[in-house]
Amino acid sequence: MLGQAGKVDLSRSDAVFPDKEAAEWCNGLWLEDYVHAVLSKLFNNGAIDDWSKSFEFSSEPQDKKDPTGRQAAKGYKNEFDAAFSKNGKLYVLECKTISTKGAEDAGSGKNREVTNITYKLDALVTKAGGSFAKGILVSVNPIPVNEQKRLQEARHKVITGRNIITLENEISTIINS
Repeated sequence: MLGQAGKVDLSRSDAVFPDKEAAEWCNGLWLEDYVHAVLSKLFNNGAIDDWSKSFEFSSEPQDKKDPTGRQAAKGYKNEFDAAFSKNGKLYVLECKTISTKGAEDAGSGKNREVTNITYKLDALVTKAGGSFAKGILVSVNPIPVNEQKRLQEARHKVITGRNIITLENEISTIINS
């Protein structure tokens, strides 16, 4: 399928990507495209009120000068892979295809990477959408139990592995819970 789509040449013993965008897509952007397609379908069916891909938010000011002419403190700028709303509630999605193998080891780089993902959802979703906002982590690979627990305690949802195939149903269940 990827060869037919022009994303990779598999005619040799190694995979050859025609360009950087194709390599990035095969390396994980496909999941974002899939999530965007599901959200578009849910929107068209009236199941969600609105949606956006590459949802970005920031604090003010961003590199603006204060009235005295001095440089004001930099604000923050964050990006999530997608967001949607239903009945005035914001749902923010983060998509990940990283391997989580070895992430249970507290000192591993994988653990820090997964913890950063958890932190991003846990700490920043409320800043983006208020106290009723919910985060949804969509991950191809399993998330360590301690990180799942942290997200669940913060009322965020985790959709992993084969459950991604039924993402439309998973999101509908989250909306209706």
